[in-house]
Amino acid sequence: MVAFGAVRTIVNMLVFALVASLGVASGAHALESETALRKNFAAAQASVGNFRPQGCERLQENLTVTTTIASECCDVARGGLTAMHGTDIASARSLLGGAPLDAAAAAAGKVDGAAGFYLATESAAAEFFALRRAPGAILEYRFSPTAVTRLTAEGAALRPIPAGGMPGGFPGSEFFVPSKAFAIFNELRAAGHINVVPH
Repeated sequence: MVAFGAVRTIVNMLVFALVASLGVASGAHALESETALRKNFAAAQASVGNFRPQGCERLQENLTVTTTIASECCDVARGGLTAMHGTDIASARSLLGGAPLDAAAAAAGKVDGAAGFYLATESAAAEFFALRRAPGAILEYRFSPTAVTRLTAEGAALRPIPAGGMPGGFPGSEFFVPSKAFAIFNELRAAGHINVVPH
């Protein structure tokens, strides 16, 4: 088995290739750089298939998952993270109006999984969770790099959405904020590091 760190290295190569594409210059140099970028990215994609680490089968079975993770990492590197929260309409209105996250309310309202605040990086997944609480709504949360860093330090995590419920599995990832990080979350939102808009 190859260590998970090897897969992380490959994913980092994909992220580097995607981020590099943002700074490509114009003209002949741009064309030359883009050609090199495509070759490097193709080589990185091919390398992923050579690894079979335990617990990472999805990376080999579906390259789309790998590129999705790389894309999400690029979002964080460029300027934060955008993720959606599917909930009932009353809760959506309250959160949109500025209501802080509340640990007691999260514990009382949870359907499955640990108590906390769940967001999805793909709108289709957020829609699934909104429909589960119909009539539902989807809110879009925009996290600054500072917000992501501080929340992650408090236990928040960008991770795969557990299987079940959605035929074919859930697209994208979830950003899970544990109840113990709610105070930091509320502080960051009040300071403008987290913005909420209807999706």
